[in-house]
Amino acid sequence: MLDSAIKFDSRWTVFARAESVGNDELLGPVAGHAPVYTVGKASLGAIRDFPVARHVKFGVGGLYARNFVPAGLDAAYGGDRSGAMGFVRLKVD
Repeated sequence: MLDSAIKFDSRWTVFARAESVGNDELLGPVAGHAPVYTVGKASLGAIRDFPVARHVKFGVGGLYARNFVPAGLDAAYGGDRSGAMGFVRLKVD
C-alpha cells in the first residue's frame, strides 16, 4: 500500500492511494480452499477546506478510483472497474 497527501495551501489538499492484496474470499463461501486472487485499487482525489471557526474547517471533496481485478472475476463484479465519490467533512484542528 502507498498512501500520500499534499497540502498546497490552507485550502487545498490532493491525496492518492494505491494498494494490492491477495484475497481468497472474493467469490463467496467455497468448500475447501478457494483460489487466491490478487486485486488492487488506485485512487486520486482532492478536498477544498473552508474555515468555519478558529479551529474548525468544512471541506468538500471528491475522488476517482480504478480497481484492478483478474479477468476471471469480471463476470462476478460486472466488469466496471471505475468509480467516483463526492464527500463532505468537518475537521477540528
